[in-house]
Amino acid sequence: MLKPYLRWSLRIFLGFVAVVALLILFVTLFVDPNDYRADIENYVKEKTGRNLHIRGKLSVSVFPWAGISVHQIELDNPANFSKGRFASIGRLDVKARLWSLLFGKLVTDRLVIHDLDLNWEKDAQGKSNIDDLIAGKSTAPTPPPTATKKRLDLSIRGIEVVNAKISFHDRKTGDKQVFDKLTMHVGSLGSAGASDVDFTMLWRKSGMVTPINVKFKGSLEVDTEKQVLKFVTKNFQVDEMRLSLQL
Repeated sequence: MLKPYLRWSLRIFLGFVAVVALLILFVTLFVDPNDYRADIENYVKEKTGRNLHIRGKLSVSVFPWAGISVHQIELDNPANFSKGRFASIGRLDVKARLWSLLFGKLVTDRLVIHDLDLNWEKDAQGKSNIDDLIAGKSTAPTPPPTATKKRLDLSIRGIEVVNAKISFHDRKTGDKQVFDKLTMHVGSLGSAGASDVDFTMLWRKSGMVTPINVKFKGSLEVDTEKQVLKFVTKNFQVDEMRLSLQL
């Protein structure tokens, strides 16, 4: 007696999936994401107060992952800091699995950031050009989540940073540091559980003639329910010096 109902349920479900797939395919084929470049830039301006420039193209992919690649992204510094960009990214790749969205889960493939160039500054008063991003533009308190609202389960299969450069300049002390040729790999990130982390980079600061090679291996445990981060260092190598510690 149950077989006809199961067949019809399966047909309805597959029909629904087919409609969703065709809709996404239609949007991908006939809607150019570059037409929404200005909308994205305006949204970032509204949320952060900073100018975002997408100078390259936006390209999308469909199955089995719905993804987008954005090229040549630049974010300006806030007012009262050096003119020019705070950060730039050569290419940003991110993909999400379509089927998981149907079941209330957001599963993303490896997030890849190519050629990040970040300029971190502190002025003479000790204020930083990242303070506004950490604090957020809006000071209104965030309302507590309602009990009836279903939480979207987020899972990231990994993060990869390729050929990054992070520069730090303290204008009060004159200290300058550069973390160059940074390559970082982070394992799968979910609602809970540990992820492997490793990175290599060249570090130099004011007065150094030769940069120092730094290698790191450890793990990062993220608990989004309790909002807890646990960072464990398995191996920290500065040229020939090696340390093992736990933070």
